[in-house]
Amino acid sequence: MEAELPKELALYSQELLSFGEPRELAGLYHWEFIQFLGERQLPRHYS
Repeated sequence: MEAELPKELALYSQELLSFGEPRELAGLYHWEFIQFLGERQLPRHYS
């Protein structure tokens, strides 16, 4: 997986970025980003 994205993950966790935006910046596939969030215990947003 690509390098950490602390700013983008912070914005995602505050629901200011959608699921796809930080995923694309990280260069990850959908399921890789789900795993990435899970490893960091960040919940997925379903809104």
